[in-house]
Amino acid sequence: MQKVRIAPTTLHSDLNISANLLNFIESALNQNVDEIHFDVIDGIYATNKAMNIKQAKLARNKFKDANFSVHIMAVNPKKFIKQYLKIAPRVLFFQYEGTKNLKQVEKLLSLATPLTKIGLAIDLNTELTKELLNLINKTSAVLIMTVQTGKSGQELNPSALNKVIEIKQNCNNITEIYVDGGINESNYKEVIAAGATTLSMGAGIYNLIKNNTASEFIKKVNK
Repeated sequence: MQKVRIAPTTLHSDLNISANLLNFIESALNQNVDEIHFDVIDGIYATNKAMNIKQAKLARNKFKDANFSVHIMAVNPKKFIKQYLKIAPRVLFFQYEGTKNLKQVEKLLSLATPLTKIGLAIDLNTELTKELLNLINKTSAVLIMTVQTGKSGQELNPSALNKVIEIKQNCNNITEIYVDGGINESNYKEVIAAGATTLSMGAGIYNLIKNNTASEFIKKVNK
């Protein structure tokens, strides 16, 4: 059975302060999380405040060997993709809905490097058409939103897990499925059962990390 990865997100008001962010990352890594998931928001696609490239570079400089992933929520993702490729995340996602022009999406996916794979993030209300499934299958990683994009503390929408199942059935090239939004200790099992390979967790793991109990949860996930 494939190990389920745990990726705490940085979408929390306390983490907008750089010192808090770096302390949080250090604590999370010390508790054996698999990677840190950077949320990047342009203020247009979604309005919640999130981290910036300066903070991401600070994090990379301090945690040189850490695994990072990036989720770009923007209407013009290209400039953000180019910025965040400089911190060499393991995988970088951008919102499909921020572009929708299929040729442009394909060009953005082609910006992947030997160090960073690039995949699509799919919003809660986006239908998986045949055209979109074909596009997803041109990559090896996809992120499925199970809440409205850009807001922390929401409850997971269980119907969104049907997209995970559909992608597993129709996209043979996909090896990594991130699920992002509302995942916590009471619902993570159904997310994994649907086929998630990485749990991108915000509020559901924030207090566990703060209380130094995240390691116990991570062990439970892969028991």
